[in-house]
Amino acid sequence: MKLIASPFLFYLIIVFHLTRNKSRYARHSNCGLAANNSNIRMNIFTKILIVCLYIVPCLPASAQFNDTINYHLHFTTTGSLNKTNGGDAYLLNNGLGFNVNKRKVTLNTNASWVYGQLNKTLTNNDFAATTDMDFLKKISKLYYWGLLNFESSYSLKTKYRFQPGAGVGYRFIDTTNAVFTVSDGILFEMADLTDATFGKEKYQTVRNSLRVKYHFVIGKVIAIEGVNFWQPSLLSFKDYLLKFNNSLSLKLNEWLSLTSALSYNKISRTGSENLLFTFGITLDKYY
Repeated sequence: MKLIASPFLFYLIIVFHLTRNKSRYARHSNCGLAANNSNIRMNIFTKILIVCLYIVPCLPASAQFNDTINYHLHFTTTGSLNKTNGGDAYLLNNGLGFNVNKRKVTLNTNASWVYGQLNKTLTNNDFAATTDMDFLKKISKLYYWGLLNFESSYSLKTKYRFQPGAGVGYRFIDTTNAVFTVSDGILFEMADLTDATFGKEKYQTVRNSLRVKYHFVIGKVIAIEGVNFWQPSLLSFKDYLLKFNNSLSLKLNEWLSLTSALSYNKISRTGSENLLFTFGITLDKYY
């Protein structure tokens, strides 16, 4: 029971950590203080990694969901580092997920945190957390889903974005080594943006959310997967969100993989965007 609760505990710790000081955007203008905050976040990240390295290998090994395997815990940490005479740059991209797979209902929770600096100046402090439920997904190719999503992004100048929604999906392919699904639905969005050109803006809108999700395993060693969104506003198609998250993993053993990840995000409302290409490891267990 403690292992099942651990992703949700991590979820709450990160939310508290990132939101406890509402003035963090102005605070990062002081380089000395930013460097001190960086050390604090690095210590937190190190502790999280140590805990996951301890917990994940202790879980029973398995490769996929089946009649007796109903839970999946996975942790991914990737990053990049560039050190030159002219300055230093680094980026950490961390994600934790927990999945429950039953016959009629599946539950997926995911949290991610991206932190980066360039010459001791903050470039990324981006947090996202998502919980979604799929109904009848294992029984019928056509299924129903509900979703809650929260985001806070320094790089995209987003103080917060909250999206509840629901819709339908269709499983085109669903085998042991290949999954391809397309889903579509309606989201109600509330957001608070801060942009140097447009200033501060709070708004509400209704969006269509089109998602393409895939997972392919080649030779039981290579895994290619991705989750990609296009979310235009129903009030104006010029107002849209793009979210692309794709990765390539090379499995070293039953619970450890080398991973390269590519992420792209864009907010057309302000023109803010980011592109992240990182390398690291993934730890996962089915039980």
